[in-house]
Amino acid sequence: PKPAEAVDWEARRLSEVTFDMVEQLHRRITAKHSPFVANHVVEILRAVYGYARRKRLVTENPAEAITLNPKPSRERFLQAHELDA
Repeated sequence: PKPAEAVDWEARRLSEVTFDMVEQLHRRITAKHSPFVANHVVEILRAVYGYARRKRLVTENPAEAITLNPKPSRERFLQAHELDA
């Protein structure tokens, strides 16, 4: 079974998916899973629509203008064994 936040876009044409639909999906995944997962889904949609635009299958990318969740800054220090490599 599909998760509750999944979308039923199987019967839709690429041209039927709107900015509002993608934005709503992004918000739902952010709330139910994580900001990282939601961003990743939008990035995949951007890539799919980018490819479709290059192939002239669609004229617009509904995921293009979605504002992604901020990425937390990560600070990492090299460990001693990494310096030896």
